[in-house]
Amino acid sequence: MDGKEEVDAAKNAVYDRQIRLWGAEAQQRIGSSWVMIWGFGGVNVELCKNLILAGISVSVCDSSIVKLSDLGHNFFLREDDVGKKKSVACIERIQELNPFAQANVIDEPRVDGYTLISVERIGKKSDGEYYTKVMNIAKDCREKGISFFYSRADSDGGLSVSDLGPSFTFLPDRADDGGKRIENFPPFAAYAQLCP
Repeated sequence: MDGKEEVDAAKNAVYDRQIRLWGAEAQQRIGSSWVMIWGFGGVNVELCKNLILAGISVSVCDSSIVKLSDLGHNFFLREDDVGKKKSVACIERIQELNPFAQANVIDEPRVDGYTLISVERIGKKSDGEYYTKVMNIAKDCREKGISFFYSRADSDGGLSVSDLGPSFTFLPDRADDGGKRIENFPPFAAYAQLCP
């Protein structure tokens, strides 16, 4: 067995359940996806874990400094990470979850090259510069056909808003429906007032 065959066999062993569920071709598409995660709070930490385990590569963008309280919702962090840049402190442990998916750190959020963007609130509307960046990223995603997710979760509740583009196919639970096309879906900006 040559090196490529060994890698393929190892990948098949890691993704065996997924391949049996939706097939090798779908798993290859999943493996070619790349997600930017901006803001590494509780929601995006869990999302990142699930994506990397499924074989989806991730770029993490969060320059905030690790506080002791972050250890309560971020299982990638350890006590000796306090005082370090959050994305840098987490990236090695993220990569350890799956050697067949890539994980890296980026310093500034960007849209190009990604399949999906997930933003978890790391600022507030009152922080005009941050809020403007979020709105611009959402607008760029819509224009380029990239799925955009915004979330926040804290002690007073949670919120998630998705912008999957101007139209997409929604598949109901009943297979006999054939799917329902939703047209002229509003952009993220239409929901922005909900996002504190």
